[in-house]
Amino acid sequence: MEEPELVTLENELRRLLAAAPAPRLRERVARRVEDELRRARLGDWIGYAATVAAILVLGMNLSWSVCRATTQPWRAGESAPISAAGIEQLVPGISRREALRQAFVLSGGRARFEPESEPERAAPPARVD
Repeated sequence: MEEPELVTLENELRRLLAAAPAPRLRERVARRVEDELRRARLGDWIGYAATVAAILVLGMNLSWSVCRATTQPWRAGESAPISAAGIEQLVPGISRREALRQAFVLSGGRARFEPESEPERAAPPARVD
């Protein structure tokens, strides 16, 4: 199965040559031209893949930079319940439990869990000597 580009090239060569080339020469030339055309297509694909990879890397770098430059309360070491309250304001209808979970996720596990009201602790037992 010959490709249209090869057929066009062969027709031009036939028109330019006064005598027809030997059949073996014709086959060798056709094979070489076909190989070069395949390489050109492969090069196009590799260039496309490299462009997509560069765009992905750039996008990841920009998102990382924006994330590092953004000052959000959950990044400043704020406790999880306070961050959860902020999340509840931003997302109406979210449950308290889900807001706390998201606060922990956003803090990367560095959040401190400080209950909103500390239960009173009993005094330690007195030492009797």
